[in-house]
Amino acid sequence: MTWLILGVFVLLALFSGSLQASCYGVVTAGGGANYWQQVVKGAQTAAKEIDIAIITRGIADERNDEAQALIIESMRQKGCTGFLLAPSSTALLDTVTQYKSIGIPIVFVDRDMGGDRAAVLKTNNYRAGQLAANQMAHQLAPGAKVGVFRTHQLDKTVAARVAGFIDTANDMGIDVVFNELIGTEIGEARSNINKLLLEHPAVDGLFSPNENSTVATIASLDGWQNNSRPVHIGFDSNRYIVKALIAGKLAGFVVQDPYRMGYDGIKTLHRIRLAQAVEEHTDIPAVFVNRDNYQSAGIAAKL
Repeated sequence: MTWLILGVFVLLALFSGSLQASCYGVVTAGGGANYWQQVVKGAQTAAKEIDIAIITRGIADERNDEAQALIIESMRQKGCTGFLLAPSSTALLDTVTQYKSIGIPIVFVDRDMGGDRAAVLKTNNYRAGQLAANQMAHQLAPGAKVGVFRTHQLDKTVAARVAGFIDTANDMGIDVVFNELIGTEIGEARSNINKLLLEHPAVDGLFSPNENSTVATIASLDGWQNNSRPVHIGFDSNRYIVKALIAGKLAGFVVQDPYRMGYDGIKTLHRIRLAQAVEEHTDIPAVFVNRDNYQSAGIAAKL
């Protein structure tokens, strides 16, 4: 069986240079449905402009890197000759190298795990975390106590946001009293947030670093039996989060531009397939959104 698989890859390596792309695969990760829907919308727009089909599929749980590998292989069998991938972990790097060896480029979007990826389009998540901390500092007095949530240990995107937030918060005299894992799913995260709120009833502020953790934090605070609601700064957006913002339930959130990531990602992948020069690293800036600027920032229009 091994020799047969090897033979297939040898044939693909010989003929991949002359293959015409019949489709591109877009493989998303977990951690926020609306975010990835926007990535897909951007990818679909770009694919329509260049007149190529795309297949899109993602995983619900960031921790399921095995599923991403299976999705990529399934798309390859359907004829896809390039991929836009939000890798869930470094476990995907062997797959990336294997596909590069047969002339199939993989472009990373949203996060960078290194390896043989052809290009990366992402936000500088450390700077995005710094932006959140600066906004928190404007809301609270020096010495205020703040809690920080994380999703899971292998999520480098969230880890960078959290690191940027904590480093800047410390520099600005804010006391980070906890920095805890809460899980990747909303239900799991909400349960863990409730426990942390009971352990730290005097917390002045909370930072939630992605869509699911922001939704879970809003829901937990809605049910919290406390006279004052902590200043909450989130990350990413959906209808639920925007409605909470308008209602004054959170001070604001940092948002990327997932639509642009998907759009530019497919255009970059196509240029690579045409042997055209591309930027290896593309920075997609993040912005802070509050009740004063959410309409001008175009957040409502993208939901």
